[in-house]
Amino acid sequence: MKDQRFETPLYTVTQAARLVGMSPSTLATSAKGYERQRPGSASVSQGPVITAIEADPGMPSIPFIGLVECTVVEAFRRSGLPMQ
Repeated sequence: MKDQRFETPLYTVTQAARLVGMSPSTLATSAKGYERQRPGSASVSQGPVITAIEADPGMPSIPFIGLVECTVVEAFRRSGLPMQ
């Protein structure tokens, strides 16, 4: 059985970011993860920390659970807690 809270995209990245007070670029990075290569050092990578569903640009990709996770991540960031 499909769990709608996890699998039904309701919000675009921009909408979710506005609702929780996070920049859209930060939310997108949290939803997709990242890999960065620094000159002279090993690459740094992080997987996604927010539930998101692949979607075309501008289409909803954040389900309800993802919005809740965004709220928690933003609360951690505002408190100064390092994300590592």
